[in-house]
Amino acid sequence: MVCSVAPAGPAGYYLNDRLAASRTWQGPPHQVWLSSIPALEVHEGDALDPRLFTQLARGRRPDGKPLDRRLRQGGRTRWAIDAVFGAPKSLSLLWLESDDRAQLEWAHHDAVVAAMQPLLASDWTARRGAGGALRQPVACPPVAAFLQLAARPSRSEDRPRPHLHSQIVIFNLAERGAGHCGEQDANRWGAVALRDVFVRQKQLTLAYHDKLAANLFRQGVAVERTAQGYVAVADYDRRMVETFSARARDINEASRMAGAHGAALHARIARDTRGAKPRDPDLGALIEQWQAQMAQARANEPAAPDIPMPRA
Repeated sequence: MVCSVAPAGPAGYYLNDRLAASRTWQGPPHQVWLSSIPALEVHEGDALDPRLFTQLARGRRPDGKPLDRRLRQGGRTRWAIDAVFGAPKSLSLLWLESDDRAQLEWAHHDAVVAAMQPLLASDWTARRGAGGALRQPVACPPVAAFLQLAARPSRSEDRPRPHLHSQIVIFNLAERGAGHCGEQDANRWGAVALRDVFVRQKQLTLAYHDKLAANLFRQGVAVERTAQGYVAVADYDRRMVETFSARARDINEASRMAGAHGAALHARIARDTRGAKPRDPDLGALIEQWQAQMAQARANEPAAPDIPMPRA
């Protein structure tokens, strides 16, 4: 699956999805910081502080003082962007059937972290001056990762679908250090030039799939590559993948009916065809429902034709 990059939604959209928090097995953290921000006392790998995340999203510093007005939600500048790393559908279904889901979750999470490292280590700049025309070096912005186990349902479905993926929230703010902007600018914050994230979208996608393939290989999972270089579980039942692809069918059908062409129009149709996130879903109940759906699909598969053996 391609790494998608889009403006972030409200802070509560990420914080209120607690499905991964209800796991009964020890997988990767469901909410974690990926970047170190000394001014915020945040270190890479720390568990996410929901209060700090919400304050920053609302345009407030940790001490409660307002940030640049352009960084506040609803202002002229968006508060963050959201990069989504999605595991291939075959891996999500293998996760559903696995006796060791944590191992596959770690393979995915480690691939996400590895793909993000070059971006986090790159040279970040803040926009300053009229229209943000000036660029000044800044520290890495706050970056948070949210592990998700299910995708929002399509409007033709009554439940979410199994989908192992991570939403990476990259804040549109960073600290201007004294070494960059002069002593008077120490501990001040500015909007970040985030265009490079969009430019690197393809690079992020391939880096994720490369690391995911290596991780799965070490776990003994055979993989295959698509023509685009993406990873899939080798020889996984294609009909099972299609059974859990109702949303993709809805999007393709809506695009066909609308005669839609172009990525922007396709993305709008994808938004319009998705259902609402269920409130407080029960992970155990969802897994049972998904497994029952999988068993029913297999039971409905046509029997292999009885081919007579040739006579000697």
